Amino acid sequence: MVDIACDQFATGRLRPSLEGVRARLLVLPGDPELHCIEFDQPFWDLWGVDLIDPHTKRSSTFGNQTAVSAGAAYWYKGYGEEWERYSAITHAGAFEVCLGWDAFFESNDPQHHGADVFCLVTIVGRTALGLAHYGKIRERFDLKGPWELSLALRGTYGSLLGDFGQGWTDVSNPRYPVRKNVDANVLLRREIQHWPDGDGIRQLAYELGDQIENAWGSVDHRYVAIDGDHTGRFDVAKYLSRE
Repeated sequence: MVDIACDQFATGRLRPSLEGVRARLLVLPGDPELHCIEFDQPFWDLWGVDLIDPHTKRSSTFGNQTAVSAGAAYWYKGYGEEWERYSAITHAGAFEVCLGWDAFFESNDPQHHGADVFCLVTIVGRTALGLAHYGKIRERFDLKGPWELSLALRGTYGSLLGDFGQGWTDVSNPRYPVRKNVDANVLLRREIQHWPDGDGIRQLAYELGDQIENAWGSVDHRYVAIDGDHTGRFDVAKYLSRE
């Protein structure tokens, strides 16, 4: 996952049924080889159960199905072998969230036709949801840190950043400030000594969002609305519109 120039960047150990992965959140516990979670009934009472989204305060999910393999349990959105997104956890407490079409779309606007557009609000929101989900698992199974967190974006070269909070000039606007990404892929990494609480989880997601902005040459915080009902806050309405 760490070689950002590699064609297989951020695809190691991924389920082969998730095609076109564009964003991957990975959390590794202090000992990523220690077997500490059994996939028994107490686990399934917690896994695949609706979550309270840290932004919307509403019930949310990573999918409509659960699955298990020898090494991991999955919670995914999809049908049969075709998955659109998923979260997964191993027996050792390593956790990941993978997004396909949630993370990007292809622009059909004349000035950017066919360009990949990475979805800032959606990625920040799903990152916060994933971190909150892992927090519940960590607490229930007493998983120990420090934790290594990675957020990878695949196939970013020549792409645009969009899906902004209300009030910002987005991709569909002719005045959109074009800043194409010049990196083949983007990798953000953090070491976490103490797992954050609810406010801390949102703040961590925002810090990662700011680094995503930096990757496209911006120092703005365009996941925050500057107009409308959510002015000055994460744009929940935009987030829900792509849920």
